[in-house]
Formats: sequence, C-alpha cells, structure tokens
Amino acid sequence: MPEPLVIRPAAAFDAAFAVPLVQQTIGRVGLALTGADSDTGAARAMLGFFPLRGNRLSYENVLIAARGAEPLGLLLAYPGEVTGGSGG
Repeated sequence: MPEPLVIRPAAAFDAAFAVPLVQQTIGRVGLALTGADSDTGAARAMLGFFPLRGNRLSYENVLIAARGAEPLGLLLAYPGEVTGGSGG
C-alpha cells in the first residue's frame, strides 16, 4: 500500500522543488516580480526570496503535497495585504 498523501507547511529547504514550479506557473508575473528577463533568471532570484520570511515568495506562504519524502505539488497563497492591493 502506498504512503498517504500529506499536506505540510513548506520549509526553506523546499526551494529547489518549489521555485521552478512557481516560476513555470506564474511566468510573466515572475519576471515582473524579480526584474529578470528570463524564466531562469526569475527562478534564480526567487531562490533567494524563498528561504526568507516576510515576502510573498517565502516558504511561509507555501504548502507542499508530499508522499513520503517526495514532494508532488504545492500551493502558494498569501493575503491581499501582502501585495499592497485588494487582490481583485
């Protein structure tokens, strides 16, 4: 029987899994957030933000879906106040 799917808070060490997935998903938004001119550049910049607290790309705003030690997916969510707008 396979291990159960677990949803857990992300940790700083999840950056290598989470950051490329986030950039692949948000695309141009990631370029705008980081000032980078390529997905690789944006992901590189996000790797610096992910382990830090208090920013919208922080591990604090991420939940990881995992089976055993293997991460399978993630949810990145933060309140609208973090963006400086209403979110709408």
